[in-house]
Amino acid sequence: TNSDGTLRSLCPGERHLVHWSVANLGTVDETYNVRWYLSPNRRITTGDRVIATNVGAVQNAGHFSTWQRLITIPLTVPPGIYYLGHLVDYDQRIWERRGDNNSTYMASRVRILAADDERCPQ
Repeated sequence: TNSDGTLRSLCPGERHLVHWSVANLGTVDETYNVRWYLSPNRRITTGDRVIATNVGAVQNAGHFSTWQRLITIPLTVPPGIYYLGHLVDYDQRIWERRGDNNSTYMASRVRILAADDERCPQ
């Protein structure tokens, strides 16, 4: 859902800008991977539909950063309403005292349209 409460509609093959924030409270720089998912519910897990992966992001020790990138909605996603979210360090490469805080805090609701919907470019 957008900040004004509207449901964002996306077409298969459409590019969508996503953001994520990471804090490294440790004493060494860390390299991590991020994965984006479409889920039927707000709880984003590795069992949800993978739609994009970012490999090799680096977070400096003692810093907080917000990043962004464009992801493409796969052509194979069935039409429907989903929660779009991410997992930081989804592959658990980094040792952490708390790894339960690596998922999207507020997944956004999106409507994936059918590829032949009149609102989608043909």
